[in-house]
Amino acid sequence: MRQLLAREGPPGDWDRQWHRAEDWYFDAAAPRHCFDIIICPDERR
Repeated sequence: MRQLLAREGPPGDWDRQWHRAEDWYFDAAAPRHCFDIIICPDERR
């Protein structure tokens, strides 16, 4: 996360708009039950 912030700076208006659109997409247009497989990151690393 530090590298991302150093490279991109703090989230701006566009980032917040993108995140809202992405949230809508995965809630309304393509919810979890529409996918055949969901890959979650391995938390045990």
